[in-house]
Amino acid sequence: MPQEELQAKYDALEAEKSALNPENPDDRFRRTVLENEQAGIAAQMKESERLQRQAEEVADVQLPEDYDARWGVTGANDEIRNLISQVKEYAFAQHNDELAALLDEHAMKERDLQDRIQTLTEDGAQFEDKIDALNNELAMERAAKHAAISATQDAESKRDNAVAQLEEAQAEAKRQQAQAESYKRQIDELEGMLRTYKSRQVSGNKGGLVLTSTLKPESDDDREARLKRERLEQLNRQLARRGADPLPVPPAVSFSTAQEPTEEAPAQQEEGKPADTHSDERFSENAVQDDAVEGKPTDGTVALTPAEVVARLAELEGRVERLEAGAATLRTA
Repeated sequence: MPQEELQAKYDALEAEKSALNPENPDDRFRRTVLENEQAGIAAQMKESERLQRQAEEVADVQLPEDYDARWGVTGANDEIRNLISQVKEYAFAQHNDELAALLDEHAMKERDLQDRIQTLTEDGAQFEDKIDALNNELAMERAAKHAAISATQDAESKRDNAVAQLEEAQAEAKRQQAQAESYKRQIDELEGMLRTYKSRQVSGNKGGLVLTSTLKPESDDDREARLKRERLEQLNRQLARRGADPLPVPPAVSFSTAQEPTEEAPAQQEEGKPADTHSDERFSENAVQDDAVEGKPTDGTVALTPAEVVARLAELEGRVERLEAGAATLRTA
């Protein structure tokens, strides 16, 4: 290709290169391509100039003297020039061959370098991808580490709460155990009462629990005096409703102490004053004596029938079983 065409092509590539944007990645890649093409054109232009200089040097042979005139022959100068041109052409050919071999070797090395550059570029891209992947993995590991730390702290908090709940449950279990033992003692007492009751039934007592009174038995005279006093008290209440004076009432006799009547009561009778009817109102015809109720002792305690004793015993046993089951649940928790 002529030198002028190579120069025109080089200038066109230079104009295209100057129009590219260095901030644009695509333009940067295109600039590299254009620079490589310009480098090739410059090499061709340089080689063309070298070959042209060689051709000019082969054609331009200057003889030191005129050998036709010296030797008296015609054509000696032309022959010498021809021989010198051949020698130059041969030397230039040898040089060009050597230079071409060097250029081929250089081109091969350059291609190898380009391949290595390409390989290194690809390896660099792969390493960057690996670095990004490792960074992502590191970020995930850090997040997992923070999550594990948070989970550990949460687990420790739950463990502390569980220990506190366990201690509370153990304390509650001890309390329930103590209450169960108390109920067991009550059951033992009731069972003892039941055994006593059954033993008395076996011995012939069919009327329930046998209660012992501390009161002195009432004699016939005491009973007659009490009935007389009650009739007088009833008559005095009738007289009081009619506005009449009451009749003297003899003092009451204590069945527990069996003491003699005090001197106060005769004094009241002598003065014509009625006895304290409020304290003896229980002996009126409308009053009901506590010791007259069947099934209740005179000392204020309540007598239990066999069915009531068995029912209460079953109730206490059920409560003990529930407490023991709750204590076992708390121990297993």
